[in-house]
Amino acid sequence: MTDEWKPRLHWRITWADDPKKQDYTARADKQSRETIARIYHMISAPDPDRWFWACYDPTASGTVRGTARDAAKIVEDLHFGRQTTAGA
Repeated sequence: MTDEWKPRLHWRITWADDPKKQDYTARADKQSRETIARIYHMISAPDPDRWFWACYDPTASGTVRGTARDAAKIVEDLHFGRQTTAGA
């Protein structure tokens, strides 16, 4: 992935006491209560480089081999792609 990509959603650590910081949720902004997506590192998976991603609008999920940024980009592309289509 290109380093030029900038997240548009507000990503935060899902569990405040997570020492490894490998679980994140996304909201539209800091004040929003609605969770748009979640990504987390699949530590127990056969492939330790996998991140699980779930997008709730539109509903979709999967895994990606890479980083948290890779998973977040997939989710944001889905989410904002839906908004563009819905608004057209």
